[in-house]
Amino acid sequence: IRNVLEMSLLRDGDAELGCRLADTLTPYWLESGQWREGARWLTLARDRYSLSDRLPALSYGLGLLEAYGHAGTQAVANIEISTRGWTLAADRREAGLALHTLGMLQLATGHNSGAATENFERAVALHRAVGDRRAVGAGLLNLALQFTQSERDEQRREGLSLFAESLDYLHEPDESARLFGSDREGRGALGTISWDVENDLVVDKQLFSVLAMYPGFGIGLGLRVATLELSSGMPRSARARCLDAIERALGTGSTEIICDVLEDVAKILAEAGMSGVRDRARDAAAALR
Repeated sequence: IRNVLEMSLLRDGDAELGCRLADTLTPYWLESGQWREGARWLTLARDRYSLSDRLPALSYGLGLLEAYGHAGTQAVANIEISTRGWTLAADRREAGLALHTLGMLQLATGHNSGAATENFERAVALHRAVGDRRAVGAGLLNLALQFTQSERDEQRREGLSLFAESLDYLHEPDESARLFGSDREGRGALGTISWDVENDLVVDKQLFSVLAMYPGFGIGLGLRVATLELSSGMPRSARARCLDAIERALGTGSTEIICDVLEDVAKILAEAGMSGVRDRARDAAAALR
């Protein structure tokens, strides 16, 4: 493969073939950690085809590889190129993906959070227009992450509402498999969540495909919303969301996910003073394990 890339991009070979191959190999370079090598070939491909309709795709792949290789400023610049290119080409699905990725990179590299919010909102609008429900859910999720970390009560409440709305879009495994079985949608550097007992939600850039590959992801979001609802004085809504999370966990058929959810629900219910239900949930998880 390297020989073909070299013949195509460094000598007088088939440059179109080299560009197509470099674009196709981007997921492999991302997953295998060969970010520097991938960035080198994509840079050569982009230089050869700087005026072609492949420029947005090549710049997007290059931006992802640079982001994973901790070259944040260069990554932002290349994702901006892809955003402009797909916008000019009126490709709303790809432009939405690039805008969302751009928002994540702007947060990760310390850019103005207002610019990131604007890009998330533009991405959501484009994904709504093309009917990409999964991507709409991801956009709403990242907006919620920002708003729930605000010091203003009204923004935190809006973030809670966006969390709940995002769940309606993210809990669609069939749609997820259809959308993320494709190439570029499955490798955007979009947002996932990590959280712990002491800290609020933390944004981290990961492969967007985790949304489709890990069925417990959306369930975990539901439980996070339940925790926020408890702290906002909405115990009934939190309890209903816990029950919904258990149902969804049972639907996955995964003992590990079911146990994790039962244990998380037990902790949430303990905070709500429901010690009897907490004990039953905890005992059920222990029995399953």
